[in-house]
Amino acid sequence: SGLPNVNICRVGSFMSGIRPLSSGRALAAELLRRKTDVFHGLDGVLPESLDDLHGIMKVVTVNDLSFVSDPDSCGWIRRHISNLHSRHACLAADRIITPLAASAADVVKYYFVPKLRVSCACPYGAVNVPGGFSGDFLETLRTEYGLPEKFVIADCGAGTGAWLAGAAVSLGAEILQIGCRRRRIPGVRRISPAGITEAAAIIGLSQAYLCLAAEPGLQSRMHILCAMHSGVPVLAGPDPSLKELAGDAAVYADPCDCAGTGNVLHSVLSDAHLRAAMSRKGRERVSSFTPDSLAEHLMSVYMDTLA
Repeated sequence: SGLPNVNICRVGSFMSGIRPLSSGRALAAELLRRKTDVFHGLDGVLPESLDDLHGIMKVVTVNDLSFVSDPDSCGWIRRHISNLHSRHACLAADRIITPLAASAADVVKYYFVPKLRVSCACPYGAVNVPGGFSGDFLETLRTEYGLPEKFVIADCGAGTGAWLAGAAVSLGAEILQIGCRRRRIPGVRRISPAGITEAAAIIGLSQAYLCLAAEPGLQSRMHILCAMHSGVPVLAGPDPSLKELAGDAAVYADPCDCAGTGNVLHSVLSDAHLRAAMSRKGRERVSSFTPDSLAEHLMSVYMDTLA
């Protein structure tokens, strides 16, 4: 775990070396047996069996609430279930951890949680961004997904994406949509990589990654990490969470201003010096997310919660 005197037991997991605790009652009994001080739900969930446990402080990590703020980001059933779990966790937790200040603001806004109970701890130091792909693997992906020589990955609304697709064609590049967002961009081909490894490799082959979605979720932020890790320029919208994540390693544009966004994209694709500077800044930005800083912050949250 990277933290002294901290034991991790993952609920419902059957991974090697980790004891499965699939039953709520079993989890509560195990926590009492171990004389647990803090239970940390890392996946945004706190089992209801812990509600009546006294003496155990409860911490939960809520990555984002895009399923509430952006109804089109997922189906109704998934949105409803995710909202039930997140609402219960936020109201039952003694402390809530979010990766970004924008996510913390959403927790306060949608679940009416006092600001003092919410802390920010960037989790990306614990993320192992895939990289170092072999040439054979990349060539296999090009063939399997029919990737063109020059392409740009886009995560944005239909109107902006359709306009940018035409702008990219004029520069000899194709716009592709990646991931599982329900909004399709007219005239833009969507590909669905099998997992984050393939997604990271495909993003690494692109000329730029555009994240202009109105409500970027965790997947979008992971893709930005992959792009910066591979030295791919990032063009992002004005969402505060994206500025917190990418800092000055990205260039920003208003997705409502199609002409202005097109000009920024033109600069990114045609200016070699700008691309080189963005590539260098992106790699430096990713390297600043370290496991040690995350571990120190989490321990500070635990100690404050117990105080």
